[in-house]
Amino acid sequence: SNTSRICDIKCAYGFKYPLSSVNVTNKGDYLKISTDRSSIPPVTFNTNNYDVTETRLYYPSLHKYGGCGGASAELIIVHSNVSGRGNLLVCIPIMIG
Repeated sequence: SNTSRICDIKCAYGFKYPLSSVNVTNKGDYLKISTDRSSIPPVTFNTNNYDVTETRLYYPSLHKYGGCGGASAELIIVHSNVSGRGNLLVCIPIMIG
C-alpha cells in the first residue's frame, strides 16, 4: 500500500558469464561447482553488480516450480553484491525426460 518508492526497473536482470575452468566437489546432498573469479562482475540486477560466489547442483530440486512439485534437478547460482548489500540467488530448474 506504500507507493512512495515506486520501482520502474523491477527485475532488470542482465548477465554475461565468462568462460571458466570448474572444480566440482561432492557435498553429499549437492554438487558444489567452483569457478574462476571474474575481473568484471558478470551480473547486473536493478543497477547493482554481482559476482558469483558459489554454484550448486541439487538432485532433486529444492524448490517447486509452476505449482507442480519439484524439478528433476536444480542449479542455484549464488551471487554477492559488489557493494556489500545482500545476495542474489538465481535458481534454474532442470527437467529430465
